[in-house]
Amino acid sequence: MRHGARRVLQVVVLSGVLLVAVMPLSALTAGSEESVTITSELPVDLTVWVACTSPGELVQLDGSLMAVTRQTTSDTGVVTTYAKYNPANVTGVGSITGTTFRGAGVSISSVIQRSSGETTLTSIENFLLLARGPGNNVTIHLNMAVTIAPDGSITARSTNATTTCR
Repeated sequence: MRHGARRVLQVVVLSGVLLVAVMPLSALTAGSEESVTITSELPVDLTVWVACTSPGELVQLDGSLMAVTRQTTSDTGVVTTYAKYNPANVTGVGSITGTTFRGAGVSISSVIQRSSGETTLTSIENFLLLARGPGNNVTIHLNMAVTIAPDGSITARSTNATTTCR
């Protein structure tokens, strides 16, 4: 897996962990179907490697992600959390070429916490860094599923991970 896709994988897993950690689980109780929706703006401060410019360079990204998260607790105690993230004013400048990049795309994630203790994270990531000129645009696409068993063991499967320059 290339460095950029590996970094996105780290961000996706961290997003899923944060998604579970920040939602008000204590406010939702089993026995009745309840939902909570939260809209938030998350800061972006991230350095990524962009191989699409010649000779390749680090790009410091700053801006924010707009996040809409909806969490539902079923009558049986299953907690389902869906989240959608979009870059908002995410920009960066190449450390060597000075190329300006603009972040775009969408990420959709779901976390299902079963009453058995098993948790599943599913994520579809489409992240783009757009720049002027031929071949400077970076497209990262990732489909991923992670299951955490009640004993804490983790199984991760990436069904599709690609990084392309256009």
